[in-house]
Amino acid sequence: MPTKLNLVLPTKVRSRCRVRAGDQVFLAALLEHKLLVIYPQRRLYDMVLAYHATLHAEPGSLP
Repeated sequence: MPTKLNLVLPTKVRSRCRVRAGDQVFLAALLEHKLLVIYPQRRLYDMVLAYHATLHAEPGSLP
């Protein structure tokens, strides 16, 4: 097993997904929609921060 897994994405796909060459990404398969979603690491970070901000804003949420 290689220490670093690589997936080569064509330039057209990278540009449509706003992914730069060398970016780390998270791939998610949405089977019910027959769709593969590509999340750049920087966007995942933004989504996690936004999610945790909503937890703190809700009454009775965890600290």
